[in-house]
Amino acid sequence: MPTYGAHAFLWVGEWTKESGNRAIAAAAACGFDFIEIPLLEPRAFEATAHRQVLRDAGIEASASTVLPKGAHMPEHRERAKAFLIDALNAVEALGSTYLCGCIAYELGRLTGQAPTPHERQVVVETLGEVAAEARKRGITLGFECVNRYETYMYNVLADGREAIKAMRHAFHLLLAAKLNTSQALERIQQELTNSEEVQYLVQFIETSKRGVIK
Repeated sequence: MPTYGAHAFLWVGEWTKESGNRAIAAAAACGFDFIEIPLLEPRAFEATAHRQVLRDAGIEASASTVLPKGAHMPEHRERAKAFLIDALNAVEALGSTYLCGCIAYELGRLTGQAPTPHERQVVVETLGEVAAEARKRGITLGFECVNRYETYMYNVLADGREAIKAMRHAFHLLLAAKLNTSQALERIQQELTNSEEVQYLVQFIETSKRGVIK
């Protein structure tokens, strides 16, 4: 059965403990099933207090975020990863299971060029690590593509969709199928030859000096 919700910015201009609780109450009063919370400062987010207000209002929450200035993933992968782990901590404490948004790039960071293979590789590797952590917590990540005036990394849904589909199949072969790493890589190269992201994954595994833990 479908559920319906709305972003908190429909009711408030910024999210604080007080304005956030007002937005939750307003969403519930409108009959929504959930509210989308802007998780822009995960460490300052008061998850425990909001969780109780959500419970009292009888609605659930999802969360959305964007990488902050100075955490553009292709350039600052560790900073971006740390921010997203903080976001996962907040989502988990809130009792939510969904985090989406511009999680692969700093919004507004433009180079005037198309993304390079290295930039895409960094995103694939870093988000793979974050996704693995999210899965342990039962949290689903949503990957957002935005227009070319906001980022140069992923602009059309087809790019994001195909990358995610290819990565999902590649990780299935690596982790779920009964194949050793060499067999899995051979199958990936046979079945996913048109995916740049997957080829970056293969290259990373093949050149890793520390091996891969399955």
